Amino acid sequence: MSPAEKYDLYLGRYDYPTVKRVWGETRKGASSWHGICHGVSPSSLNHSEPKAVTVYNPDGIEITFYASDVKALLAYYYAKVSDSNSVQVGKRCFINGRIPLLRYTDGCKGINPGSLHIIMANKPGISKTGFIADLDRYGQVWNHPAIKFESKILRTSESERDSAYGTVKRVKVRSKVTFSATINPFEQAVIATNRAK
Repeated sequence: MSPAEKYDLYLGRYDYPTVKRVWGETRKGASSWHGICHGVSPSSLNHSEPKAVTVYNPDGIEITFYASDVKALLAYYYAKVSDSNSVQVGKRCFINGRIPLLRYTDGCKGINPGSLHIIMANKPGISKTGFIADLDRYGQVWNHPAIKFESKILRTSESERDSAYGTVKRVKVRSKVTFSATINPFEQAVIATNRAK
């Protein structure tokens, strides 16, 4: 059974409203990459690796939610139910309704590099928490939790004419950011177990 079917069964809802809601949110011909990474990412940042759990519904029917079932329900919650207080820094860029293929286009600067470094330094660096980043600047959205980073200063220089307002000096930095990625479903926990690779 799907996680949505198990959830409805657990609630004793034999008319399966969650299943119907999920099917109502899908459409024929949707892109193969279309999903709820905007739910998977925050759920993975906010919750430990779940373990399988067996519960009973109001009629005494035994239902086992495997680790991946719990992850799927958490992802759905964050994507479709939760009213999160997240803040987006930087925007996707569209010119004439299309995402430009060029590396840089006027008016499409995305996130300021200094802002990104401040986020990295404060979230994984100081508070040991992650942040979510869209790893694809083109049409597809690939949100992943950034969980670690390393930066190295390559050189510094004076402010230039095209520098952001208030810039005192320019610093060229190379950063290596570690992101978590999705895995195939498992019945039991994976992270922090001998299944993790």
